Amino acid sequence: MTRRCERVQETLSEHGRAYLARDPDAREHVSTCAECRAFLVALEEVDAAFEALPRHQPPEEVVQKVIEAVRGIRVTEDDGSRE
Repeated sequence: MTRRCERVQETLSEHGRAYLARDPDAREHVSTCAECRAFLVALEEVDAAFEALPRHQPPEEVVQKVIEAVRGIRVTEDDGSRE
């Protein structure tokens, strides 16, 4: 795998096919590189599998506990650490 492949695959992982619409060089690379083309196909298959999963709403009590926990986190102004 070349460095170009690494960069293209990393950006595809972050932005998906939309990246190819914005970057003609990357689009050209994927069209000529079997490894990156296969990576894109695999990435799209994973995305489709996640989209096919049923969506579940957590119980309201869980939602409230998370909200309370987040509200309880105080960020200090000095260094950005959490207390």
